[in-house]
Amino acid sequence: MPAADTPSILLATTVLHLFSLALPATPLRAQTAAVIEATRLADEGRRASGRGEHAEAARLLARAAELRTGHPALLYRLAGAYAQGGSAERAVETLRQAAEMGFAAEPCADPAFTPARGAALDTVCERFRENLRRTGNSTLAFGLAQPDLIPEGIAFDPVRARFLVSSVRHGSIRAVDTAGAETEFAAPSVAGGWSALGMAVDVSRRRLWVATSALRERAGIDSAEVGQAALLALDLDSGQRLARYPVSGPGRRLLGDVCVSRTGDVFASDAAGRQVFRLPPGGERLQPLFADGTLLSPQGLALSPDERRLYVADYALGILVLDLASGEVRPLQQPARSSLLGIDGLAAHGGTLLAIQNGSRPHRVLRLHLSPDGLGAERVELLEANHPLFGEPTLGVVVGERFYYIANSQWDRFRDGVLQTDPPLAAPRILATPLPSSLP
Repeated sequence: MPAADTPSILLATTVLHLFSLALPATPLRAQTAAVIEATRLADEGRRASGRGEHAEAARLLARAAELRTGHPALLYRLAGAYAQGGSAERAVETLRQAAEMGFAAEPCADPAFTPARGAALDTVCERFRENLRRTGNSTLAFGLAQPDLIPEGIAFDPVRARFLVSSVRHGSIRAVDTAGAETEFAAPSVAGGWSALGMAVDVSRRRLWVATSALRERAGIDSAEVGQAALLALDLDSGQRLARYPVSGPGRRLLGDVCVSRTGDVFASDAAGRQVFRLPPGGERLQPLFADGTLLSPQGLALSPDERRLYVADYALGILVLDLASGEVRPLQQPARSSLLGIDGLAAHGGTLLAIQNGSRPHRVLRLHLSPDGLGAERVELLEANHPLFGEPTLGVVVGERFYYIANSQWDRFRDGVLQTDPPLAAPRILATPLPSSLP
């Protein structure tokens, strides 16, 4: 699911300015404040470039890049300002940093870099072209029949050996067995006329937890309900609704993803409300886990193997690590010249995290090899990029030693909430990528 109000990792200033810069001096809040300040500086730099003030633009964008490490699109802007200001060497070096993060662009076709033309720029342009080439071993696992399904979440029931796929457009949940036969698991009425999004299976309790939200992209949505959200508990065998837990409080809400622990604790991310909730076993209401103003756009969730930590993919902040006992939260440490912004789906597999990055170009599937303490990524491995079936990949689920994920949700076919059907929509496809235990 695209981040609420944040269609790309270059986050809209109007969204970020909802937060005050007067935040308590905790490490994460300092990072949140840095994101906001960097966005302000980047906007000023863009305006300076428009006025032809390239030295001033470079100064502003350089400061923004210092505050927003791991942001390849921002580095690309900075490189353009250097080139326009006559600093060809700095432009090429800055472009090289963006290319090493996997970012795809075509600077040799961009007029902004005309002043930096030469052999050094040609070499960097080739690296960018490499980032546009297909990488990975994902294969087609199965498809779904309805082109306008707009799938978002996927889960797997090992007892009945079937996948479950949720629909943004219709609010239904489809079941697909291992032979590829598709049936209806839950009718649109189960979600109460809202969109069905992320899901998580609790095998031992035979429950399917579903994030539902009233989105304008839902066909036939009641406009008066847009901005509301609720977590649902469904019977994993019958698809019948057992319980509903609405998100209370002021403001717009958007529950997008869910994960569940072995003890039955359920966690759900609210991208619009900038919060992550916990529903303890037997609980009657959702409990917020983060102080207000800490998060910007929480998306995918995953638990550590010992379930003491919750990993939260925030579209604007990267991946965060929450200690569930102490409440301490910190950014996941990552290798230099890597980018973990714009991550939607997140799943755990042993000592790794699997991440679907749809907020950058190109869309990618990554595997993060975690440090022994689980607080950092020692290595970022590219599992898939530029697959020909990609069309806004969203969420995935680990089954055995394979990662199954929605390849073409087709979220990008919406314009102001209206689904564009010309050219015709493609049938939804689920890809699977192997997860070998040994490192390449």
